[in-house]
Amino acid sequence: MKVTITDIAKMAGVSKSTVSRFLNNGYVSEANRKKIQTAIDKTNYQANFFAQALNADKSQLIGVIIPRFSSFTSNQTLKGIASSLEVAGYEMFITSSNLSVEKELKQIEKFIAMGVDGIISITTQITDDHVSLSQESKVPILFVGQTHPDVNCLAIDDHQVGKIAAEYLKSNQFKKALYIGVTEKDKAVGYYRKKGFIDHFDESTVVLESDFSFDNAYNLGSEVLKYDPEVIICTTDNMAIGMMRYFIEHHIDVPKDISVLSFGGYDVSSAIHPPLTTVAINYEGLGKQACSYLFNLIENPNYTQKSDLYEDFHLIERSSVKK
Repeated sequence: MKVTITDIAKMAGVSKSTVSRFLNNGYVSEANRKKIQTAIDKTNYQANFFAQALNADKSQLIGVIIPRFSSFTSNQTLKGIASSLEVAGYEMFITSSNLSVEKELKQIEKFIAMGVDGIISITTQITDDHVSLSQESKVPILFVGQTHPDVNCLAIDDHQVGKIAAEYLKSNQFKKALYIGVTEKDKAVGYYRKKGFIDHFDESTVVLESDFSFDNAYNLGSEVLKYDPEVIICTTDNMAIGMMRYFIEHHIDVPKDISVLSFGGYDVSSAIHPPLTTVAINYEGLGKQACSYLFNLIENPNYTQKSDLYEDFHLIERSSVKK
């Protein structure tokens, strides 16, 4: 049978409000404290966690929203968040938006209602609704992955990420490239990463649009070959692996016939054949930096820094690019 706060109060011979104060570390006389603790021990009572959180100054809870559970980048970022929160004594609630802006906003509202101390949302875009919700919320919200002047946000310096790839290919005398991107609604990856590459390689670079999936990159294979590029640049390692599968199945040698370069540094990119040349991003470090930012927001309501760029990335040179 479920034991309630009312049952504990009756057993201890005190009021429900006295039990509530006890559970939330408020003042209770020593005599009543002993009675309540005895009743709790006898019944193995567990207080409603959320009720305590709402009544306490700090819940020690952080809400985290990720775009997809299947995403390598999200999971690595989550790993960094989890380790930082554990050290700081926070518990974490995780949910996924499944790349839906509407679902992400509803999840933020739910976390606010739960009484969490802060929210980290790994987002693919920041809309006017994100801005309004963030400005109205008393709970600090940090958006990770995108930039916006009116909210607290932390994003990878994707323009610089693209520049690194462009300079590497130019140094290896490549002239004709084709870039496979994603929608520019994703400002960070879809716009700035692509712009960083094109600005520093060639403004006439052919661009094809896909999404983040392995399958859709694979399905672009025949279209890519119409342009006869020397090198393909894919927005993520996952997309590059899809493209390389197409090349293998159609007897196109990488890198002899065509080179492939991408972004991410996923674990699997070193295990495929040939191993993938990629601009590796330390997503675990991104998660840790996000927590540091959020802790500042929680501890100091007047914290003024609105936006920050993350710069822990480097090129890993492997066999998918011809020398």
